[in-house]
Amino acid sequence: MAPDQPVSDESQCNPNTVSAPADADSTRLRALAQRALRDGALRWAEEALTQGDHDLSQLIEDLRVYQAELEIQNEELQQSQNGREQALARFSTLFSALPVAALVVDRYGRILNANNAATQRFALDIPGQRRRLFGHLVVETDRSMIRATFSEARTNPW
Repeated sequence: MAPDQPVSDESQCNPNTVSAPADADSTRLRALAQRALRDGALRWAEEALTQGDHDLSQLIEDLRVYQAELEIQNEELQQSQNGREQALARFSTLFSALPVAALVVDRYGRILNANNAATQRFALDIPGQRRRLFGHLVVETDRSMIRATFSEARTNPW
């Protein structure tokens, strides 16, 4: 946070904390946490204090440890998500650049995605062609073989 910006009551002022990006996921997680607090799911701290089971300093220390664990987990999740996004970008680039026609089809043979070579080869750049059945791209004499292959793949995917 910039030094000239005011700190809101909801902000963490601790420079050692890892802040999550202000995106839809962090907003959703914050809403879930607020709902858990409102529903009483996290009332253990209040109960521990009122029952005298813990002293305040021990409870604060436990909360700090818990916060640190959550921050570490959050950082690991963000790193994992970044790695996944990078792998997806590499795969998408590779798929698009393949010199041979490649298609992604669903279990019924409907075309979900096509690389550049397939788009050109099968004229899939025309609106509506991407969702058509792969079997329609095959000559009539070979369609029964394609149907049998898809049927076998549905029955025995590996």
